[in-house]
This record gives sequence, structure tokens and C-alpha cells, in this order.
Amino acid sequence: MDGRKNLTVGVAYRPVRGGIACVESVYATFYNPFNHIATAPAGSSSKVRKLFQFGNALFQFLWWMLFHPEIQVVHVHVASQASFWRKRIIINLAKAFRKIVVFHLHGGLFQEFYAHHQQVVQDTIDKCDCVITLSDYWRHWVETTFDCPKVVTINNVIESPKLNKVPHGMFTLLFLGAAGRG
Repeated sequence: MDGRKNLTVGVAYRPVRGGIACVESVYATFYNPFNHIATAPAGSSSKVRKLFQFGNALFQFLWWMLFHPEIQVVHVHVASQASFWRKRIIINLAKAFRKIVVFHLHGGLFQEFYAHHQQVVQDTIDKCDCVITLSDYWRHWVETTFDCPKVVTINNVIESPKLNKVPHGMFTLLFLGAAGRG
């Protein structure tokens, strides 16, 4: 898929550590080129490293906006807490450059985050042209909470593992992620 008009903003997706990085790594195989800015390093890092990464991301974002007028859509992967605050700055800048903004909502604790920061979250999401949610539950919550013109559900994509299955007659269940409501 032609990715020349899109800019994705999220976390570092190499190495893959976490749900957003996993989704971005798969998207990177779909888009050519995959224009990407990481606002946070992969995995857990020091606050200083995260701050440096975000400062670098702001400079990269401004460079893309100033020197790549072909960029029309800024696809922002957002969770709660620090992720939201970083991406809020990017969203405001993208709108200042008159870009279409897609708010891709990740994170099962976003309702709790919203409960403590209602006005700022409301103002941020209201600026977005589209919100992507990960389930019908989240789509319904976004539609009834915010004034967003378009809300769609796209289930997380993952790359299919290449496994040699050996039948052994036993049931194995593996869950990787954070358990939360919704």
C-alpha cells in the first residue's frame, strides 16, 4: 500500500516490545514507505531517555511537516498517561499544519485516565478526524463520549507465527497482554 501520504506516530517498534509496537511492526509491512516517528523508545527506559526521544520526535515531526507537503494523514497511536500527553502535542501540531489526524486508541485503562482528565482529553479527541478503536465496546464508548465525526473498529493485527505444530493431545493457552475492562 502506498504510504507516501501517511505519517505514523507511535513508539519505537524495533525491537517489538508491547502492543502498539507489535501493531506498528505489522503496519510497517503493509505501507511502502512506512513513514514513522517514535515518541518513546521500545520497552521500559529511563525518564531521561524518554524525554530525549520525545524531543527528537518533535524535531522529526516538524521536519516532516515543513519539508514533506505530500503528508496528508497523521496516524497517532495513543494510550493513557505519558503516551497521551506526548501525542496531544503532536495532534495539536498536526492540526496547526492542517493535516488529517487519526487517533488510534490503545490501552484498556483509558476510561480511568479520561475520568481524571476529561476536558483535556475531550478537547484533544474533538480535534481528530477519525478515532480507531480496538473493539466494539471501545467504539461505543468513544461514540457516546466524544464528538468525533468518524469512529471505526480495527482489531489489532499480528504477524502469524511460523510454527511447526507437534500434536500432543493437550490444550495450551497463552495470554500476552494486560487484562483490563473493555
